[in-house]
Amino acid sequence: MKKDILINLIDEHNEGNLLATDKFRPDRVIYLGNREDFQLYEKLKKYHIEIFPSIEIENYNIGEGNIKEIENLLNKLDVEKTIINVTGGKRINSLILTNKALLKGFKSIYIDILNKRIYEFGNETKSNLVEFKDIYLEDILKITGVNILLDSSKISRYSDVINITKKIYYNLGIWYKYKKLLYDNNLFIHDYSQGNKVTINILNLHENDEKRILNSCLNYLENIGAIKYRKNKNNIEVYFQKDYLKGFIFKSGTWLEVLTNIVVREIKEIDDVKSGVTFVWNNTESKVKNELDVLAVKDDVLICISCKDSAKYDEDALNELDVYSKRLGGKNSKKILVATQEPCKRCIKERAEMMGISLIILDKDIDKFKNELKRAIIK
Repeated sequence: MKKDILINLIDEHNEGNLLATDKFRPDRVIYLGNREDFQLYEKLKKYHIEIFPSIEIENYNIGEGNIKEIENLLNKLDVEKTIINVTGGKRINSLILTNKALLKGFKSIYIDILNKRIYEFGNETKSNLVEFKDIYLEDILKITGVNILLDSSKISRYSDVINITKKIYYNLGIWYKYKKLLYDNNLFIHDYSQGNKVTINILNLHENDEKRILNSCLNYLENIGAIKYRKNKNNIEVYFQKDYLKGFIFKSGTWLEVLTNIVVREIKEIDDVKSGVTFVWNNTESKVKNELDVLAVKDDVLICISCKDSAKYDEDALNELDVYSKRLGGKNSKKILVATQEPCKRCIKERAEMMGISLIILDKDIDKFKNELKRAIIK
């Protein structure tokens, strides 16, 4: 049933407000918040106009816990033509608004995003199962006040990157043993005047196995058109044929981001996925760059995934993932840490469980990896 006005409480995470707006399609939406919420409201308003161009939007300032201001607003509204959405906002304001709305005879609702339900409060309490509009990653990030500086998802779809990622995955034992050589600046010399060039000083290879594996890798990369190379006395000059390949190979853990992106994309319940996301918070003076390896969304719930290609991840990695997920997706967000090895510190597993973080250790069974990711996302 269409109503003229929908009241929403502005929040750091406004998915519930947008879903209510989409479901009821009112003529006008009034967001309740305080002066500190103004920047968030302006960002929300800009997005709101894009997706609901025919619905008017305005804000109404209320102080935290201010009963009189809430009552004054309700006195101006028509009971029969207004729905009160109490999903978000400050808890005390939500409670006051719920109480006053019920006393005055307004219809109130609460959006349960996780379980796809709308609860209705009035003469009786009802719970209805509903299909909500899909909200995609960029939508969630826009209304949360995040500015994306870089999104590297595109490389996860390049055939050469996918092939190299699979080659690493199917040779994990060799990768674990020798990957540290990639970050030896005496062995791999980067020419910053030629961004696509790397010189390999083969005098710094001390084992026959190292030389054999290097030659095997160079031949493989040349065969798939990723590089061209030539030997010059004790050096090998390597020229990458695509501008993204050098960064992909030499940036630690990027292959694991790509693998995780590929596998998450294959989970049919997933609505959207991005990887290699660099962002800043818009509502702070600090412009410190933050990074998340993989971001996905399912049924309007954000999934934050951190990827660690080592055993050296600790409480700091867990805390960072916890903070980012709460700020980006709120209390409903899912947190997953994917690692190639068991943590050095035994307490990390227990700590992750206490924080609600699903810790997934990669092994050689890709189907097992996919099923573990799916369980962590859907639970």
